[in-house]
Amino acid sequence: MASTDAPDVPDTPDEGSSVLDRSTGRLVEFLGVANGCWRLRPMICDCYREVRPEDVLAPEPDEPPTAARTPLPPPEPVPDCAECDDWWWAEQLATGDGALSEATDCRVFLRRHLAVRHGDMEGT
Repeated sequence: MASTDAPDVPDTPDEGSSVLDRSTGRLVEFLGVANGCWRLRPMICDCYREVRPEDVLAPEPDEPPTAARTPLPPPEPVPDCAECDDWWWAEQLATGDGALSEATDCRVFLRRHLAVRHGDMEGT
């Protein structure tokens, strides 16, 4: 039997915010709302597209900067957490495509998510 639960729709982000498009696994810029869909632009080009809000993840709110230190090991997603999986897979796809800046952004967003949602301060 199919689930009747409505999809989890995130709050509308501020225009210009970075969000993860779950349908493509790409980090994109939020441009606004049009006809009930969110207008998104990939970080690597000037085109945009419209998607349903439930297909997007907003990054965690900005946290104070941390002190400079040696590079961190890659963050590990928490088992059975869909948002962790989304950020981890987005980073894997970006790395595979050679989009290293986008991959780094995804690791940062995963670390923020781990700290805020799972209390993992080691990943931040």
